[in-house]
Parts: sequence; structure tokens; C-alpha cells
Amino acid sequence: MNKKERLRAAVKSIYDSMEDTIEKEWPATHNGENVSTFSAQIGSLFPQDDNRGLLFIGRATNGWDRECPNGSDDYENEYFMSNMERDSGKRAIFGLFKRVSQCFYGEDWYEHIAWSNVTKVAPCDKGNPSEELWDLQYDNMVKILDNELHIISPSVAVFVIGSSIRRGYESPLLEIYPDIENHLLEKVVWGHNDKNLLSSEAYLLDNRLVILTDRPERYARQFMVDHSNAIVTLIKKYKVVL
Repeated sequence: MNKKERLRAAVKSIYDSMEDTIEKEWPATHNGENVSTFSAQIGSLFPQDDNRGLLFIGRATNGWDRECPNGSDDYENEYFMSNMERDSGKRAIFGLFKRVSQCFYGEDWYEHIAWSNVTKVAPCDKGNPSEELWDLQYDNMVKILDNELHIISPSVAVFVIGSSIRRGYESPLLEIYPDIENHLLEKVVWGHNDKNLLSSEAYLLDNRLVILTDRPERYARQFMVDHSNAIVTLIKKYKVVL
């Protein structure tokens, strides 16, 4: 089995348990808010060897139909990685993926990478999960993230989750690596907003370069070039083989 097939097999029961819990605890009409499920997407040219490749991880995805592309058992309807190229001009996070990835892969960059999100169930319309929805999925999303890191097995994992965040989207990663601060390699400041410096932090975890970075939104959009260059520089500096 390839990495995509192995990951699906490994996390299917976890997704089933998570969705069963949410369907019982969170009716579709809860506060008028429908929710949908996301699963990791892996490009057709992503390396199949361990400790190879580039994985991007965001916060949450909105608007995914629970039955398409990831909720159905037959997986007939898949997300097309080329959608990231199409949407890179209007979605800043995809723009960041593109700027970083093209430095290593060229025009078909989206087929060479993998993409996931920390949260697996999110509102269909807009926004990140509420505290309640976060809590309902938390234990399962930690298990899924652990499987993603070890089965997708990238040489670089870039968490585009931000540092000034309400809930702490880094907390599932801290469950997996509670001593992460002992493995800090470098922090690069590449921008600022009204209140905070914007930065990217590099860690070495299980011989994998893990980068935690602010998001390319609001003030950070004007620093897109500096932001992407900081990530590329960290990857090249620590001589990571993609």
C-alpha cells in the first residue's frame, strides 16, 4: 500500500469514533451551524520513502461536505491537489504553500506535497471550530495527527497555525512531543503587526524538521515574500532532503 492507502486504513476507526461522537453530541442544526469532516490530502508525486517530502498543516478547513470528498467509505470523490494552484491567488495560505513549494518542485508543486489541518471537523460556512466542537474531537485529532506524522512521514512538516491564537492550535503537537521546547533549532522573525512580531520556529523532532509559523493573513499578507523566504531558508539551512 502507498502512504495514502496506509493512512486511510490506520485512521478509519478513529474517524468513525470521532464522527459518531460528534453526530450524537452536535446535531447538524446546532446553533444553525453545519459541520464537515476533513482528512489529509497527499499529492500523486509525494515521496513514498520514510522521512521524505513536505507536509503543510493548517488550522481548519471550512465547507467540506461530510460525504465528499472525505466522509464516504468508497472515497470516490477526491480533493484535487491542483485546486490549491487555482485558489492560491485568493487564499493566502495556499499562496504560502505555493511560494515555498515551487522553490523545490517547480510548476506542479501541488502534486509533490501533502496537506492536512490540526482540526478534522469544522463549520461548513466559516470560522474555526468553537470550544465545544474542539473539545469533542480533541482526543481523536491528536491520534490522527500522530498517525499523519508517522505514516506520511515527511522530512519537513510546516504548521501554519499562528502564535497569537486563542486556543492553542499547537496543543495536539505538544501532546505528541511534550518536550518540544528542548528541540528548538532557531526562531526567525520576518514581520510584525500592531501587537506582535511574526515568526517561524524550527524544531528537530524524530529526525524531522518541524516548523511552527504564523499565518499569512491580515498584516502578514504584506510580508508574504519574507515569510516564504524564512521557511525556505530554514529548510535549506538544516540540509533537509525532500
